[in-house]
Amino acid sequence: MAQDLGLYTVSDEYVQYLSEFDKKVTSKIHKERDGIFALIGTIKFSNMIPVMGSEVKQHDIANEPDLAYRDLVYKQWAFIRSHKSEIYKNAQTIYSQKTKNYKNIGYLDNTVDFLLLEQKAKDFVPKAGE
Repeated sequence: MAQDLGLYTVSDEYVQYLSEFDKKVTSKIHKERDGIFALIGTIKFSNMIPVMGSEVKQHDIANEPDLAYRDLVYKQWAFIRSHKSEIYKNAQTIYSQKTKNYKNIGYLDNTVDFLLLEQKAKDFVPKAGE
């Protein structure tokens, strides 16, 4: 599990590709804001996906034109940074539980198949010109 903490946008093509193999992979969560769709910040450990560097782009909070939304994202980012260790621990715990095939933990039924997605991520080929 990589230790690069940041806010990133993952390509729609890549997320769609992974969702073909595991229907629990969710697309980005959006909320309409003045006719523009904005990302809603949540940490869903059960929906973690392996991400290739070519399919992510760092989110630049400073360039967010909506000042209220920018302030909200900065606050969320501050929360994430201040809880970094706990976030990593929770991510590693659920990953370990799922990959070791624990049967008696109900929430794992709603968790993506990490090992399958890691294998499929290796096979991903972006469409030409994108």
